[in-house]
Amino acid sequence: MTETRFETVACNLCGSEEHSPLHVIKGYTIVRCNECRLVFINPRPVASELATIYDDGAYYGGGSDFDDLHVGYSNYLALTNHLRFVVDELLRPLKDVTPGVALDVGCSMGVVLDQLRQRGWTPYGVDVSTYATEHARREFGLNVFTGTLDDVDLPPDSVDLVMMLLTIEHLPDPKSVLRQVHRLLKPGGVLIVGTHDIEGLWPRIVGARWRHFSMPEHVYYFSRRTLTRMLADVGLETFRATETATLAGVVDADETNEGFYAPVHLLHKTRLLGPAAPLLRAMHKVARRFDWSDGITTYARKV
Repeated sequence: MTETRFETVACNLCGSEEHSPLHVIKGYTIVRCNECRLVFINPRPVASELATIYDDGAYYGGGSDFDDLHVGYSNYLALTNHLRFVVDELLRPLKDVTPGVALDVGCSMGVVLDQLRQRGWTPYGVDVSTYATEHARREFGLNVFTGTLDDVDLPPDSVDLVMMLLTIEHLPDPKSVLRQVHRLLKPGGVLIVGTHDIEGLWPRIVGARWRHFSMPEHVYYFSRRTLTRMLADVGLETFRATETATLAGVVDADETNEGFYAPVHLLHKTRLLGPAAPLLRAMHKVARRFDWSDGITTYARKV
């Protein structure tokens, strides 16, 4: 087995090389930037090796191994109906927007894109996983690119909506990707980013036991403040922020769902998420106001 190659990086948000250790988890050091408070793994596996995590089909069904650590989903496709529900919920604040061209960055196996198509959007996707993108083409007949945004054959100012759902935390250079998103979006186009909130209530309570410290696939850990600042730095203006409990609450085994996610997971298991949607929206408003939970979904517009 080839030894994993590591690299030391500066802060992706502000460029500072000054940081303080936060946790050491499974041999990986998680640090916080002393200047802007962005949290990230440092040192970390080089980008080319991180990308190999997602090319193993087992990552999407049972989980795969990387650097002697278990990563991935127990059964990604079991989430199909839930992901369709999530897409519909995420589109609710955009009900007055006429469907146009949509791009899913980190599109995985294409479920989100297929739901966007059913809602009238013209979908495109990109993912580093050959396995996942082949599935999206074969099973859904979707226009998806294998690789990064550098491999996406779309002109500048051509996309109305970009989704990045539980993707940005996996990216070796999220700020560069957001710059590319800005380039592709039409003026006034919308980006929806869903990720975990390192400064939410739950990670503050459980510390290093937080379930989203998934080493080493999650390389960045944003807060509302650091995410909003990074979006602003690339010309994307935040106009809405809510929770990601409906998005992230069902992705793992029962025993990993804790805190704010537990009722969401139970509703998923009992197939009551749809009927309970109004209650969940109310929960999200309360959680956002008092900074409960540990997730954030941010809507930003190209300015």
